[in-house]
Amino acid sequence: MSGWPIFDFSAAPPYQQILDYQGGPVVIYIGWATPGASQSDPVWKIRKFTYDTNNAVTQIQYANADVGFTQIWANRTSLIYK
Repeated sequence: MSGWPIFDFSAAPPYQQILDYQGGPVVIYIGWATPGASQSDPVWKIRKFTYDTNNAVTQIQYANADVGFTQIWANRTSLIYK
C-alpha cells in the first residue's frame, strides 16, 4: 500500500505484562518486563493509575518517577509514584 507508514516491530523487544486490580474493578498497577523475568528482579517498568469516583483515570504515574525498566514488581505497592 503506497503511502501508508510501515512499522517494523521485529526489532522491538517482546514484553510480558502484568495487571494488578487490587481486588477491585479497575487496573491499579501495570508492569512490563522481558519474558521470563522474575517478579523480584529489578527489571520492571511499573505504572500506577488513580481514578475518580466514576472510575475515570485521573493520574498515571511511574514508580519512583522512573520510566525505565528498573523496578521490582513485587514491591509495587510500597513504591513512591510520581
